[in-house]
Amino acid sequence: MVSDGNRKSTQTVATIAPVDAAPGILCISIDNIGEAAEMGEGTWDEGRPIGEHFTIEIVPRMLAILDRHATKATFFVEAFNAGIYPDLLAEIAARGHEVGCHAWQHEHWGSLEPAAERELLSRSTAALAGVVPSPVGFRPPGGQLTELSAGLLVEQGYRYYSPAGTRAGVEGDLAVLPFEWPTVDAFYYAPLFGGLREERGLPAEPSTAAALAAGFGERLEEAARPGQVTTLVFHPMLLAEDDRLEAFGLVLGRAAELAATGSLERMRMGDLAERMLARSGD
Repeated sequence: MVSDGNRKSTQTVATIAPVDAAPGILCISIDNIGEAAEMGEGTWDEGRPIGEHFTIEIVPRMLAILDRHATKATFFVEAFNAGIYPDLLAEIAARGHEVGCHAWQHEHWGSLEPAAERELLSRSTAALAGVVPSPVGFRPPGGQLTELSAGLLVEQGYRYYSPAGTRAGVEGDLAVLPFEWPTVDAFYYAPLFGGLREERGLPAEPSTAAALAAGFGERLEEAARPGQVTTLVFHPMLLAEDDRLEAFGLVLGRAAELAATGSLERMRMGDLAERMLARSGD
């Protein structure tokens, strides 16, 4: 499931190198596949079959929309899916999208004990590497890392992480590519984000697909400014309704228009991380 947006969980980075981004850079990311998060949170009915989750029908529709707009995305998936939906993960990678790690079963990463964190990261990385290229990006469920996370990620070969935050850059051997809660589709759609919406002067009730398309459209205009690095986050579980999938396509279409003018560059997060790390070493 999507993480609780009422948490004030902005990741802070002590020493960070600025990103030279002209034109602006946009990363499209997609979180959560299948029943892994529900199983991890204990909300999955033990009597329900595994391997038939409704999101598995949504992802191919998202892939078709991504193809239509010539957009490559980064999918952060729970590594549990490597054993349940290996063909789907392989298809995502075969179509040119990046597959990153989103824990094993969506464990709230910032509250893990050291031994559990090490074991989960090692198991998750190995499981994903068995069906797709070894992941180089990690997005912590809940948006936060522990004090040990960066070192463990480097040990496992990761090149970047994507916490909740506001500033992209480089810290040590890792690029930092954060997301902001208002650039997550759940900010508009999920009831549990009501408190966060109210903090920003919006009604607590969930918004419409049209509101998301308008709000994300405004963010795309900001993303096209030189020096901007913007990450949008979508969840298949929130796109089961046709109007929401249509809004997803509208956002990608507007991004494609801006890219055609040369004011916006669309990148997979792993590719952006490599560019940032190369520049930081110059």
